[in-house]
Amino acid sequence: MNSVGKRNFGVTIGIVTGLLVNMIIVQVGMMVYPPPVDLDPNDIEAMTDMIDRMPLGQLLFTYIGHLAQAGLGSIAGCLSNRQTASRTGALIGGVTAMFCMLNLLTVTHPVWFWTELPLTMGLGVGIGKWLQTD
Repeated sequence: MNSVGKRNFGVTIGIVTGLLVNMIIVQVGMMVYPPPVDLDPNDIEAMTDMIDRMPLGQLLFTYIGHLAQAGLGSIAGCLSNRQTASRTGALIGGVTAMFCMLNLLTVTHPVWFWTELPLTMGLGVGIGKWLQTD
């Protein structure tokens, strides 16, 4: 495989792996803390109201899911091509941070949720540098 394909494939592997990990963690969280039966996830006001009333444990499942998306996604993507791991990790962390920001701008979350933006970026960059080989 040529180097451009390997670089792009690593980012794809990382994003897909991270999304799967995030979905699993959020689904486990919904089993532990079931959402209201009549909740419409497309209703922003209903989602904001639910998040305002969520217990800390339920919020942590979502928060940890986002961090795991960046961390485990970066590990998977960077291991696919260690020569471009720094770039791959930074891109995966950046894409995860953008999705988190979109979520935070769409639905009101507790203020401390904004810490996931630098943490997801930091995880991607740090893991990328850690797994980079020359």
